[in-house]
Amino acid sequence: MAALSAKVAVVTGSSRGIGAAIAKLFAQEGARVAVDGRDEAALSAVHADIERAGERAIRVVSDVTNLEAIESLRAQVESQLGAVDILVANAGGNPSSPAPIESMTEAIWRANRRRQPDRDVSHRQKFRARTRVGRRHALLTTGDGRMLGFRDSQVTGRALLTTMLVGAAAGAGTGAVTYFAFHRLSDGTASGWLAQMIVAEVYGILTASLLLRFRPVQEDPLALRPISRRDIGLAVAAWLAVLATSSIGYWLLQPLIGSPNEAARQVLSVATDAKRLQGQSSPAWAIAIARGCVLVPLFEELLFRGCVIAWLRSRWTRAASITTSAALFAGMHGYPIVMPFAFLFGLFSGWIRMRTSSTTNTWVMHVLNNVVFLSVGLWLFR
Repeated sequence: MAALSAKVAVVTGSSRGIGAAIAKLFAQEGARVAVDGRDEAALSAVHADIERAGERAIRVVSDVTNLEAIESLRAQVESQLGAVDILVANAGGNPSSPAPIESMTEAIWRANRRRQPDRDVSHRQKFRARTRVGRRHALLTTGDGRMLGFRDSQVTGRALLTTMLVGAAAGAGTGAVTYFAFHRLSDGTASGWLAQMIVAEVYGILTASLLLRFRPVQEDPLALRPISRRDIGLAVAAWLAVLATSSIGYWLLQPLIGSPNEAARQVLSVATDAKRLQGQSSPAWAIAIARGCVLVPLFEELLFRGCVIAWLRSRWTRAASITTSAALFAGMHGYPIVMPFAFLFGLFSGWIRMRTSSTTNTWVMHVLNNVVFLSVGLWLFR
């Protein structure tokens, strides 16, 4: 059975380019597709291609900058195909129809440029399509539907590097101020919570740098989107798969690293605060647990499964992007004993990110991992 059999898909801006390719692929996978756009001739050609292949499709000529047109689109789709299961908000928003650049006048070019800084038209179109079409039926009531959108820009290496450098500098400065402000308290019990506070501040500032630079946070590359119970279940299953495959990996590496039990003790010793928290004050415990189990996972997922994968994906294949991101994630941990587990975690969480189009799922997966590891470490080193 085809992957999208019996599903109803709406693809706005599907008269050509990416939208047309998506519509044809969905139809090949068994979906009943509504193609939508302003160019009637181009839309008719896409519609004819789909039906010529023996698939079911309808065409709707509309301008999604108009609310009435979107309501009409929704009504036609529901009456002819049924309730919408998949919405791809692909429409752009140029004031002119697509055409070769040599036929574009300077006035049209200037009008397009004026609209670029905040992408207002493009974002408004996606908002209207999602709220007018996507709010109905399976998309938001059953939890089985999907709404997809496309941003006009990609993560650039320069933007990501600059964001990290600025965040690191701000974190270092804030940490220094905190240290000197509480320097007189840094004796015995105070030193533990102060060190934990400074590390938490650095991670907090780095996370805030990503959230502020790559807005809106629910869109790519950060993709902190709402998730369903099914997505959470998939993330938990992926984490269990990481545990299983890493256990096999450490067993195979016994000649190099010793027994799996000894490897597990080393991993828990260096990858968690279980040993470092022994004998520390309650404030130090509270700060370390919140940082290690919530804040650090959020930062690492936004960075590696959000920005890094998005940057790599604009250049390489999906598999190469996930693998490279996982390798960078493993290298970031520094300790060789941790790297095999971190690499496998990066592979599985990268797959979850691509599969669900959300870093919220991988954050849940990461939080679960860190909570379990810290709990086991505290029991082991008690």
